[in-house]
Amino acid sequence: MVKSARFGSVRSWVQVPLPRLTIPKKIKAKALVLFSGGLDSLLTCKILQKQKIDFTPVFLKLISLTQQRRKKLSKEIVCG
Repeated sequence: MVKSARFGSVRSWVQVPLPRLTIPKKIKAKALVLFSGGLDSLLTCKILQKQKIDFTPVFLKLISLTQQRRKKLSKEIVCG
């Protein structure tokens, strides 16, 4: 992450390191990433890769259903 800092009248750019996630060595970290396909999701995945954390990106696609189809699907889910 790059932040701007002012020193008098001169503007300079300072590289600010991201905080490191500390996990005990005995625990294997895993994560779910809600993946929108945007830049923030991609950068989150890259940071997790760099920190050697196993993750699964999850993408949800919501579809529009008719009332009749919604009832049928809910019956299938509940009744099996």
